[in-house]
Parts: sequence; C-alpha cells; structure tokens
Amino acid sequence: MNVDGALPSLFAARPASTGSDHRLATAHAPILLFDSREPFLPLAVGYTIFRKHAFAPTVEVFLDDAERIRHLCTERAGSGGLHIAPLFEQLLSFKTPEVDNMVHAFLQRHAFEPSYVFSKSYIISTEILVPWVTLHKWIPNRLARIIKELR
Repeated sequence: MNVDGALPSLFAARPASTGSDHRLATAHAPILLFDSREPFLPLAVGYTIFRKHAFAPTVEVFLDDAERIRHLCTERAGSGGLHIAPLFEQLLSFKTPEVDNMVHAFLQRHAFEPSYVFSKSYIISTEILVPWVTLHKWIPNRLARIIKELR
C-alpha cells in the first residue's frame, strides 16, 4: 500500500518551518526506537509545545508484558479491525464490518514476532515535523485514502 502520495498535502498545509515552536521541536525531537521487526514507521510527526518535561516508558514496560504484546503482534494482529482513538471519535463512521475485515487482513499480513531488541532507530527530522493541529486536520483524509487503497 502506498500512503506516501498523501504526504505532500500534509506538508504543504503546515506553516513555514522557521517558527520558534518548530525550531524547538526540531532541536528536542527524540530518536524513536522500534522493535527490529516493526513493519510500520512514522510518515509524519506532530508536535505541540507544552514547555514542560515529558516522560517516556522504559524498555522494561514492554518486557514486563512481553507475552501479551507478542500475542497482539502475531495471532491477534488487527483483530479489532480499524482502531479509532477517542481523540478521533468523529471518524467512527469509517469503522464498518467491511473496513474492519480489510484492516484485519492487512495487519495479519504484516504481523511480526517482536524481537524486543529496540535497535531500529528513527530520527525525527525537521522535514516531517508538523504542528499537531495541522496533522489532526489531515488525518481524516489520510484514513479515507488508506481505506480506499485497501479496497
């Protein structure tokens, strides 16, 4: 599935990347570590400047729950169909039995056995940083496009 075609509209909609919030987000963007077998990496990263410290979980969180996570990444991958987070409950109309089946089949094809070796680094570059409000507005169109491609 090619979702890259949707990115130009997102990046075109963001404000100029010279603002102080964008510079701050770029300067402090973390390097994300993914499981070495993770098939999905970010295409864009939204930021909001809270001007407070944020805390990230440690690897131990994953290891403490390793068997459940393994099960979710393998046998149960996509078992819930399309996941709509509460933040996007206005998109619940996208969640139909047909879409749930397509999403389940897609995620089953991409299921993976976690290695619990978080060696896949992902450096968040300034090019993919987008203000959260811009990313939030873009997500419904991206979701519609992905569903269309799954059909």
